[in-house]
Amino acid sequence: MFRCLLVLLALVTLPAVAQETYVREFRMGFTPYPPTFNQAGYDQSYQIIQQHADLISHTFQAGIPWDDALISSSYRDYPASLQQEWDFLLEADANNVPGMARYVSMLPTNIQYNSLATLWNENGPGQPLGAPWDTAAFNSPEVKTALLNYSIALIEAFQPEYFGLGVEINILMAKRFDAWDDYKELNQYLYTELKQRYPDLYVFPTIQYEHMLGLHDASRQLADYLAEFYPTVLWWEMYELMFYSDAFVISTFPYLSYNNQIYDGYYDLAFNLATVHDIPVAIDQMGSLSRDVDVGPVVLKGSEEVQLNTIYYLLAACYQSDVLFAVNFFTVDYAENYGNSPISLSWAYAGLFNPDGSPKPVAALWDLFLDIPYQPPQ
Repeated sequence: MFRCLLVLLALVTLPAVAQETYVREFRMGFTPYPPTFNQAGYDQSYQIIQQHADLISHTFQAGIPWDDALISSSYRDYPASLQQEWDFLLEADANNVPGMARYVSMLPTNIQYNSLATLWNENGPGQPLGAPWDTAAFNSPEVKTALLNYSIALIEAFQPEYFGLGVEINILMAKRFDAWDDYKELNQYLYTELKQRYPDLYVFPTIQYEHMLGLHDASRQLADYLAEFYPTVLWWEMYELMFYSDAFVISTFPYLSYNNQIYDGYYDLAFNLATVHDIPVAIDQMGSLSRDVDVGPVVLKGSEEVQLNTIYYLLAACYQSDVLFAVNFFTVDYAENYGNSPISLSWAYAGLFNPDGSPKPVAALWDLFLDIPYQPPQ
């Protein structure tokens, strides 16, 4: 790996004239999730994005304003707390990263991936669903209309270049296989309707890659259950989903699968499925821990060396292949600032910078790739 780094270092420090033959055709970015939920935390995160990225990612997973979205595609008709959150992000973008490319995604399920997303109403996000939403299927007319309006509201407000219809949506397949066909119908509807309105916008669902490989319990159990008559379910259903997608977009956190390690060809399945559909790949979430984290029954393994190797492997694959963008989810380690539950701690040390703002070794590697001139894919 270090020989490769030396070659890359030589490449990006060549004289400008010679360097013109080398381009980076994928954007590199982060979400602005702060290490602390205050202005100082957001300032720190945005400063890193300003200096170390050419893409910003906003993901909306806290609930859907179902009642309001059923009748309006303007976020000005949505609950005041939602308007405040969107306005805050729009102002922060305008003040810190004006003109930077945006990726925006939304989650139509709850965070457990076993039903529709919770309700966002005048009482805030995370409210229980009432009628008709508490019994509505993913392909019901009400859900289709509300999510189309909500998607339009996001697109009109944030003007993204890339739009995610559903985040890590194959987790829904693993947990609610009975609802999967309904979701595929919803995905087809939203994709078709949005492409008619925004033909130049990249529109796609996103896939959790380790789930597609069967490395997490829910997906492994589904694969085992269907093994006799549908042994390819985990990846074939993603192949089917891609008929209504502009890219094969994955999230990948290898360390979250127990005793998992990246190996040569680890991401071949994603690239092969994208090639069959003649669409690019993108990485909407990635990360690696720079230290071990005890989450109770297991210890999630990490070190600065592992983080460096993992991010290098991913960025090198992006550089050599047809990839739209790569997003390292966190800029800065948040340590225990999000709490000490196993879920909160799982990504606590996946930033490229320490809580005090000092760079980890992986930050220099990241910048080596970022310094290669960006050129949109042809």
